[in-house]
Amino acid sequence: MRFSSYALAAIAADLIAAMPRPQDIDLDMVEAAPDPTYTEILGLTAQVVTYDTTAILAEATAAITSASAAVTDVLSGTAMVSKRDITSYSEMSYSTNASSTLDPKSNLWVAVTPTPIAVDKRDLGARAACTALPTGIAAYALSADTASDFRANSSWASIASQAPVPSGYVNTVLNAAGANSAYGYLGYSNLASYDTNACAAKCSKAVGCMAFNIYFERDPSVDPGTGSSGCANPSSVVYAKCVLWGGPLTIANAVNKGQMRNQFEIAVAGSNAYQNNSLTIPAGYTLKAAYNNVAINAPYDAQGYNTFITSTIFTKGPFNIQLCADYCSAQTQYDLANPAADGTPPKVCNFFNTYILYKNDASSPQGQYCAIYTEVWSDSYAVNSGQNRGSDRYFIGYSYTFANSSSPGVAPKIGDNNGAIYQARQDMTYFPSQLTSTFQPFCSSVLGYSVPTVSATALTTTSPVVTTTLYSTTTAAANAKRQASSLSTPNVLTKYPASVVSRACSLIATSPTVTSTITAATSTITAAVQTFTYTSVTTVAAAPTACTVQYSTPFSIQGSCGAGKLCNIAQGAGNQGTCAQCLSDNYLCHYDSDCCNPSLHCVPYPDAVFGFCQ
Repeated sequence: MRFSSYALAAIAADLIAAMPRPQDIDLDMVEAAPDPTYTEILGLTAQVVTYDTTAILAEATAAITSASAAVTDVLSGTAMVSKRDITSYSEMSYSTNASSTLDPKSNLWVAVTPTPIAVDKRDLGARAACTALPTGIAAYALSADTASDFRANSSWASIASQAPVPSGYVNTVLNAAGANSAYGYLGYSNLASYDTNACAAKCSKAVGCMAFNIYFERDPSVDPGTGSSGCANPSSVVYAKCVLWGGPLTIANAVNKGQMRNQFEIAVAGSNAYQNNSLTIPAGYTLKAAYNNVAINAPYDAQGYNTFITSTIFTKGPFNIQLCADYCSAQTQYDLANPAADGTPPKVCNFFNTYILYKNDASSPQGQYCAIYTEVWSDSYAVNSGQNRGSDRYFIGYSYTFANSSSPGVAPKIGDNNGAIYQARQDMTYFPSQLTSTFQPFCSSVLGYSVPTVSATALTTTSPVVTTTLYSTTTAAANAKRQASSLSTPNVLTKYPASVVSRACSLIATSPTVTSTITAATSTITAAVQTFTYTSVTTVAAAPTACTVQYSTPFSIQGSCGAGKLCNIAQGAGNQGTCAQCLSDNYLCHYDSDCCNPSLHCVPYPDAVFGFCQ
């Protein structure tokens, strides 16, 4: 198990700043997940590794109920159910202690690795020294019996180079000196000869097999045992091995050149690899692109909205696009069924990118990575080739993107306006101290809120033998919107258009309450004279008389006229206007929406100054 070295303070610093790439590879999660591992059982005729696909798919979606947005998306995420554990991943280990059995049909020794379960790891091929192992191919036996002689034999290169490419496959490695060590190990078989079509047939029948590796291997004729076993360096046999994989095979991961067993050296030659050229498309999704070694690196959309939802990594079984599709669908279903109490719209998964993530070299896969989004991003954003952490380099392979077939969502160039508004509110309210010290004053400035000065004057008049009641009425001016904000925009809000910031501010800022303080008047009472002083303070709305209109796209009002009024621009007056009454009963409105009821919004007509309330 690996852990993250990120400090909480660093994360908090990221939260308060605008995040340029909110969907960076979550290396904390990757490092916390166990490495995908497999055990090749030596000395058998075949090893079969199977996985319970139903269980894997169920596990792929099990964490959805307790997982939503990553820590780095706290500010930008919407409809967060809860912060997911930074070590969230999907992992399953398969049995490595299955015994070898004699197949009555083929009369071959076969190791069957059952459905993945957590068990103690031990050497499956452990047996007594000098125990006879499966016989090799007699036609391939060499008189000069050393590993060097085996590798120098030109026959292996000739056979490998002339091997036919099976139908439905493409050749990715030709006559390499090493076998592939890749992702999604599915077992091996010893063939009767170096037969690429026979190996392809086994791959096509195996669930999850995407590629196969066929090669010549020098192996011991009996078990070498350990130490002075008496069989430390026995004579050799040659196998034609067919190894099945659930991930891509390339020359970069053809690195297994053999190993030592006691004093006997296992060697590899004539290694070819073939990739299945078909791809299973999950139901309900459309393949958008195949990128191979790059992934999507999406910016914020046109409204400043973070379309990235979350990510996960699978470290079990073969590469399976259905895993990511199910993860995407389950996230949507959960968010729709559990809406946020504050009205934040749920994040609907309409797009995902899945790929194999490697660490330092192609023979060290970390698992199948899955990143999901609310919007479909084009090829121009497929620019993420990996990330560095310290001296380690994480890079990408076998990358594909898919879109929801029935609902691709809003286009990023238009952007999610409503989502951006609530996201901006989340940006401002996440840290209470920042809300009080920074965002509320800023929003008051944006909205033009200021506390008016209210005064009350008490008047006293005395008159002999007369009771006089006096009233003093003071009218206090109501809030008036300013022409422009006097405060600079906080960094975290710079990614949003002004209209989004204004709407978000209206969700967190309210007009200040006017408090009037009345000082009791002094009453002078002489003989038979009574004086009563009453002072009342009435606050009425004093609407602004001037406003400014910006006609360029998007249309905006720099000075609002308040409820029930709109900005009236006289012909030839440029962009300066005066405040006037609304035109008709909240149905016709100005783009600043001031003429709409509080529950309605002003929807402008195309290319027009006015709109209608809805």
